[in-house]
Amino acid sequence: MAKKSQGSLGLAREVFAPDPNPITRVSRDFLEYFGSMEVVEEKILLHSRELGQPMNDQAIAKHCQPEPTTLGVVLYNIRYNKKLVRNGAANIFYVEDKDGVLRALGVYQFDDGWGVRTDSVEDPCSWAAGGRVFSRKFKRSGSKPK
Repeated sequence: MAKKSQGSLGLAREVFAPDPNPITRVSRDFLEYFGSMEVVEEKILLHSRELGQPMNDQAIAKHCQPEPTTLGVVLYNIRYNKKLVRNGAANIFYVEDKDGVLRALGVYQFDDGWGVRTDSVEDPCSWAAGGRVFSRKFKRSGSKPK
């Protein structure tokens, strides 16, 4: 068994699992790209911006310039951030996968808990208006993407 580093919560495929977390669904793509990564606990509540209209990742990057975060921060925010939308819209985080490729994580609330999926930031599909983008800080000012 591999020794965990200090602050490690374990591998993502174990940590982003239903018990003891509020996470009930994880996509196969998430497990493929993030499952073997170590998740290190980071107690950081992120800032967020609401999407005022449908936007794809390229438009979000251009307008908001969110900073990538880590799986440990995403997990902490799923547990404790009161700004996560709970109406079926996406909570969007940007995280580098095991190969260092930036990916978008969509976190959704369901009746029985949270679901996590991942998409390529090159995907032309848009996130729906009402979703929230999360980042440690946003490099561009403005309250809502237009």
